[in-house]
Amino acid sequence: MKPSLNHVSIMTKEVTRTRDFYQETLGMQEVARFFQAGAFDATFLADGTGSPHFSLEIIGPPFESWMQSLYDMHGPLIDHLAFVVDDVEEWHKSLKRRGVELVLPPTYSLGVRNMCFRDVSGILVEMMAYEDAPPFEALASTCKGAGGFVYTLHHASTTCRDLEAREKFYHDILGMKTVVDVRQEGCIFLGDGALLEDTSRSVPMMEVLGPPGLWEREEAFLARRGPGIDHVSFLVDDVDAAYAAMVAKGIPFEIEPTDFGTNRVAFFKDPNGLYVEIEIPDLVKHLAVYRKTH
Repeated sequence: MKPSLNHVSIMTKEVTRTRDFYQETLGMQEVARFFQAGAFDATFLADGTGSPHFSLEIIGPPFESWMQSLYDMHGPLIDHLAFVVDDVEEWHKSLKRRGVELVLPPTYSLGVRNMCFRDVSGILVEMMAYEDAPPFEALASTCKGAGGFVYTLHHASTTCRDLEAREKFYHDILGMKTVVDVRQEGCIFLGDGALLEDTSRSVPMMEVLGPPGLWEREEAFLARRGPGIDHVSFLVDDVDAAYAAMVAKGIPFEIEPTDFGTNRVAFFKDPNGLYVEIEIPDLVKHLAVYRKTH
């Protein structure tokens, strides 16, 4: 089976407060909570449509040693992407043969077998396999966020200095496909190779940002901590109306609704100071075109 993009992870010392923010602001639902006193604390949130295909993980202390070093260096951050695979051990062997930098060997914890490595830019990636049924079952959701809007978690955005090298790595190693290509502006979107073949499913994506089109915000991110995952994005039907509803609830925006190509976007910060984007479903149109031509 091809790797399937599963979640993006936030590391924070305030798991419950962060969870409550995403539930109250964006209508996300807690679908699994893993807690072991003195050992582990994490929650998984599904988006407002109840999609089990792409979730938000929130991890709190006590951190594993490699997580602790990241937290000590950067504080709260969006720290890794995760893919579901059939066999973690086989992937570990394959990545080792390819010379990929390995961070965590195959390990078992709370019903999940996982390992971690770094991509060509040094961004942390997790491979995981559920030994039992995954905790994310499709949810018939009526849960809505601020202003009564439904927000759909759609992509994680990664920032780098070499867009082509990143693209080649994810094509060659993880079988992802370039679905949206505006590299002349420093932006591509990679689609989940496993889900692209199933036209009945939504496809979570990874945005890769690099020169020459970096905004001042992204340049500042690179200067501060180098290549990394700098925001998560949610689709909403009306960015301006959602913006007004959030502002009325006291959510401060860093970037007000702005046109970006054929899209419209706005950015706010969560309680950890991490960037969250809302945008119109323009990328869904690109995905439909991609499927028709491939």
